[in-house]
Amino acid sequence: MRKSIKIKIERLFIKKVGDKVKFYASIRDYLVEKAKKEKKDLVIFCEKLNDSILVPYEKLGEGIKNEQKFYSKIDNRTYSLVDYEWKRYKNPNLDKPEIFSQLIL
Repeated sequence: MRKSIKIKIERLFIKKVGDKVKFYASIRDYLVEKAKKEKKDLVIFCEKLNDSILVPYEKLGEGIKNEQKFYSKIDNRTYSLVDYEWKRYKNPNLDKPEIFSQLIL
């Protein structure tokens, strides 16, 4: 079994893609790059869902990289977010609206 990098997120984000609504886990780009460099899978745990998905190393490139830059208050780095569609790896329970953040792009 391959090693993995475990990442905890609070909730999923909602994006409108065409006329469909999709749910994404947003991960900092430097964590995705670290996983690629170390040839590790990403395990993304969503606290509000109390569930996780596994993004295999071979599929890390499927993430959608956002151009917007953020500034970390903790470690003074700038980063972008890479979004992974939750449903592609697992189906979320859509009966709990509190697990989602509204981010309609």
